[in-house]
Amino acid sequence: MDELEVQDYEMMRLDDDLRQPWPVEGMACNVPSCNTHIYTSYRAYIKHWKKIHTQYISISECEICNINRKCLLNRHFRFVHKLNGAQLANKFAQVTVRNIINDNYVSPGDVLPPKKKLIN
Repeated sequence: MDELEVQDYEMMRLDDDLRQPWPVEGMACNVPSCNTHIYTSYRAYIKHWKKIHTQYISISECEICNINRKCLLNRHFRFVHKLNGAQLANKFAQVTVRNIINDNYVSPGDVLPPKKKLIN
């Protein structure tokens, strides 16, 4: 049987009713084996969660230059390869996406990340 691939954001939505709201003052990672750095924004916390507590990472690559950060590819294609409009859309359709094992992975166990809704 083939494996079903589910995006991180979809998994978070499934458990939404079990997740605590994000505190307005920020919080440390609630995984016991993690450090005690206080994340003052939800965005920073989720960036940490994806970097440390996600077992597999999706890598999107420019096959010519080996740029592998999806957030940088649009800018890279426009300024380095001088693509725009239909060329840019076509290039994104051809981008190779690989799932690799996260070398920094720390299992969160049963801990879920908070949801974005703020509490005072």
